[in-house]
Amino acid sequence: MKLYYIEILWKRNLDADSVTPTIKEILVGNDGSQEAFGIIQKNKPELLPTDPSYQKYFVKESAEFIFYNSPNGVERFPDEVEIMGTFDEKDVLYGDNLTYYVVRFKSTDPTFAHKDWMRMLLGAYYPDKIPTPWQPTSLDDEYTDFMPWREKSFKEHVEDFRSHLAEKHGTNEKDEVFYQSTPKFNRRNNTIAILFFVLFLPLIWVKDWFTFGLLLPPVSLLLNYLHAKKIEKNIMVQIRGYYLDYYCFDDGTYVNLNDIANVKLEKNTLSKPERFLKLPLKKWQYIFYDHGGNAIYSIPSHYLIEEYFIPIFKKQTAHLSQPPVLEWENE
Repeated sequence: MKLYYIEILWKRNLDADSVTPTIKEILVGNDGSQEAFGIIQKNKPELLPTDPSYQKYFVKESAEFIFYNSPNGVERFPDEVEIMGTFDEKDVLYGDNLTYYVVRFKSTDPTFAHKDWMRMLLGAYYPDKIPTPWQPTSLDDEYTDFMPWREKSFKEHVEDFRSHLAEKHGTNEKDEVFYQSTPKFNRRNNTIAILFFVLFLPLIWVKDWFTFGLLLPPVSLLLNYLHAKKIEKNIMVQIRGYYLDYYCFDDGTYVNLNDIANVKLEKNTLSKPERFLKLPLKKWQYIFYDHGGNAIYSIPSHYLIEEYFIPIFKKQTAHLSQPPVLEWENE
C-alpha cells in the first residue's frame, strides 16, 4: 500500500522528496523490493541503486517466491533465507561473465522442518550491470532440489550447481536453425512482362517492326527468371542458434549475434555477382555493424522474409547485455 501511495504522489509530483527514504527502505527489505524497483524504474530511474550489494535484497526475495511456487513445495514462504556466497561462470554461448548466488533456506512446515536448511541456486546475473530483480529469461537458472545444506560443504554445493548448469546448457540451441531463407523469384515480374506484351500488341498494326517489342517482355522475363534461380542457388541467410550465417556465392561466413552492435536499413548498390544484366541497381539492404563501426554484412532486404526474420533476430538477441540497435525503429 505504501508503494502505491508513493507512486501516486510521484505521478502527481506531490511531496516527492519526503517519500524517497521510505521507498529506499522498502528497496532493501525482503518484502516488496522487486515492486519498489519497478516503481522507481518507471517514475524515478535516477534513484535506482548502483551499489552491487543491493542485489542481495532482490535475490533473497526471489528465493522466497521460488520456494513458494515450487511444484514440490507447500505454497508457503520460507521462514529464513541466507545468501551463502556466489560463484562466476562464463556464458557458454556468448562468453559473458555471469554471477550465480548460492542460497540456503528453511521452513518450519512439517514437510520440510526435518531438513533444516536447504540449498538453492539463483542466477544468472550480469556482474557489470546495476542491481536488478530480473535476469534475462534465457539465463534463468533458478534451481533447488531441497537437499539439506548440512550434507555437503559450500564447495561441494557449488560443484553440484556447476554440474547442473553444464548439464542444462550442454544441450543448448547453439546449432538449432531458427530461421533460414533463400531469395525467391519475384512473381511481380510476370505482371510487368504481361503488361508490356499487351501494350506492344496493338502497336504491330501501326508498324510491323513493333513485333520485336513483343519479344522483349518474355525474353526479359526469362533472363530475370534464370538470374533469380542463380541467386537462389548461391544465397542463403539463416539464424543458427546464436549465430547469423550469410552464404553469398563463394563467400560463406557467420558471426556471433553478440558481435552485432547495430543494424541499418539503407539503399545501396548490389555486389556484382548479384546484379541483373550487370546493371548497378540500388536495393534496400540491411547493413549489420560490429561494435567498432565496421560493416559485417550487407544483406538485400528481398533476401529475407522480413516478417519472420526481424522478430526471430530480436528474440535471439533480447537477453544480451548490449542487444543490437535496429536504427530504423528509432527514426
